Amino acid sequence: MNPNPTTDDDLQKAIDDITNNTNNDPVFDDTIAIPEPITTSAPKPTSPAPRPAASFPEVGMPPAPKPPKAPSFRPAPRPQAPKPAPIAPAPKPEEDAPQPTQGEFSDVRESVLRDLAPMVNELNIDAKKKFDIYKNIREELHDDSVIASAYEVSKDIEDDGERADALLYLYDSLK
Repeated sequence: MNPNPTTDDDLQKAIDDITNNTNNDPVFDDTIAIPEPITTSAPKPTSPAPRPAASFPEVGMPPAPKPPKAPSFRPAPRPQAPKPAPIAPAPKPEEDAPQPTQGEFSDVRESVLRDLAPMVNELNIDAKKKFDIYKNIREELHDDSVIASAYEVSKDIEDDGERADALLYLYDSLK
């Protein structure tokens, strides 16, 4: 059995309290008036309203719209490189201008080797390259005075085979 039996009177009282036009606020215990519902006296239409042109069918779900066709992927065309301008022919040297001859270049080469000879030991290069410079000076200038310097440099060549070749060259030069 229910220890708190409710009667029809209790239920009617609760319904009356709910539908009453006043509301009791349990926090402030003030009575708050509830406004009356707004009624409009608009005339009811006698004929059905016209349907908009783009309305959905009233029965069932509208058909799902078809997805748009995915665009096909095409890579963008590569930009064309501009064509190079034609190369203009080199101007012909005037016939009056002196043209260097092979003999003039050999004269310059010999002058360079003569100037370089006393400074070879000052160069910051390995002994093999120094020996090759002395060898070129001897062959180009036919100057046997560099043989003694070449011999001193050949002693510092680290590779035994290269050192042997250098010494053999010096030996053949002294014949």
